[in-house]
Amino acid sequence: MLSVLSLLPACAGTGGRIPVQDLLVVGQLGALDNVNELVGESGEHNRALSRLLFLPLLEELPDFSVGPPTYAPLLAESWERSEDRTVLTFHLRPGLEWSDGEPLTAEDVHFTWLAQVSPDIAWPLAPSSNLLDVEVVDAVTVRFRFARPSANQLSDAVAGGVLPRHRWSELPFASWRSNPHWFAENLAVSGPYTVSDWAPPESVELTANPRYHRPERPRLHRVVLRFTKSDVALLAMLRAGEAGLVAPVPARDRARLDREPGVETLDYPTRQVTFLSWNTRRPQFAEASVRRALGLAIDRQEIVDTIWFGGATVGSTPIPSSVWARDPTVSSLPFDAAEARELLAAAGWRDHDGDGVLDRDGVPFRFELLTNSGNEQRWDALQMIRADLAEVGIDAVPRRLELLAVGAALIESRYDAALTAFGIDTHLDLGFAFHSRSIEAGYNYGGYRSEAVDRLLDTIATAEDRRSVLAELHELQRALYRDQPVLFLWEPRGVVAFADTLVPVRPNELGVLRNLEDWEWR
Repeated sequence: MLSVLSLLPACAGTGGRIPVQDLLVVGQLGALDNVNELVGESGEHNRALSRLLFLPLLEELPDFSVGPPTYAPLLAESWERSEDRTVLTFHLRPGLEWSDGEPLTAEDVHFTWLAQVSPDIAWPLAPSSNLLDVEVVDAVTVRFRFARPSANQLSDAVAGGVLPRHRWSELPFASWRSNPHWFAENLAVSGPYTVSDWAPPESVELTANPRYHRPERPRLHRVVLRFTKSDVALLAMLRAGEAGLVAPVPARDRARLDREPGVETLDYPTRQVTFLSWNTRRPQFAEASVRRALGLAIDRQEIVDTIWFGGATVGSTPIPSSVWARDPTVSSLPFDAAEARELLAAAGWRDHDGDGVLDRDGVPFRFELLTNSGNEQRWDALQMIRADLAEVGIDAVPRRLELLAVGAALIESRYDAALTAFGIDTHLDLGFAFHSRSIEAGYNYGGYRSEAVDRLLDTIATAEDRRSVLAELHELQRALYRDQPVLFLWEPRGVVAFADTLVPVRPNELGVLRNLEDWEWR
């Protein structure tokens, strides 16, 4: 196993050690399974790796705390819209090359779009159906045609990195999901790094791409991404010198790390919201008043204080407080067990047989509370939630499964209630989670239906300017607060810990590694 310390030469005259100038080991919690984000199952980590290997046309900037996101040139050096705002035309940088020396052209952009929207691949983050076609005008010009103007056009056009047509078109789309390791073996990249050693799910070694369009970057020639399922093991990697940076760091350990010499920590907003999803197909979760009672019965502030140590705030809407469109008038449900009991009794849930568990029509209020293994914060939260619900006569039974098994249970609606999370995209189209048409697709996990919410989501999705539908975004948050299809638990802040000789580490809402190509040892 690679160890930073094993590669660090001794400092003359001091007996100390200095970092090798071209190597960084990054420790991360989770797993990695594919270099191709369209078919990877590991979500965030696959997307982060993809950004190091495959550049998109434009780079999204982390400025959505003050307004809708803006973009900077990346593979495309310029772009313009047609007068009727239904066509976006991009002009690629001249002379772009893949890492194997082949030219990167508009044909690659067209191929990427075909892969993203292929039903055989079924990429969950595929561009919306408003994007009708991608046309190759010439080698460095590509045209995106839309059915109508909308605020999502840029985000649809730059979704995901551009993929190497000359390599990956050799495998039919229908075979992509059944051949996860083929892509690493047939790789050509446009980003700052390429893969030199592929050993999923535990590690991947990256080396600088010699044909990267910024010849002075990346500053670090080698980066090893190592993955673990234990936050204890993650911190051990940092303390043993086996990693120069680790993320995410449990908030409970931050104060102690800040006292350790040579270690620096930073926190940052994550755009993530953790919540309890109620399966509204189950009779006990079908009524909004009962879902509200469940929320009132759970002391979320106590949970956050106990397991987050100041590293999170209680949630109230699907839009995090760091995002410009958050409705400041929507507060979190208070902790009020007495009101919870009243609402439950009004809905017919009473302890008719005296066994301590509420029942209705002879059916006890008992359900399974699901989350993923490997996340001790979530497991600890479930124990506290179970205790709170028991106080009002509800028997919630915690259970944990492997992450992929939890995902399958959610998508296939094989669950009662589940503690999970999502990271909200900056275009703020929440239809994937709350629109009734998303029930069949599986991402409206709880089967929530509301005609009023559907209308709001449709209006927001088709608006040309997100600022013009700020009132609808606020109304949407209030409607979800009233209906309580999910109970928002907390908004976490990410914490990263790293050697203080590594600069300039600037994590943000878009990811810990977003400016990795600028990092160096000082």
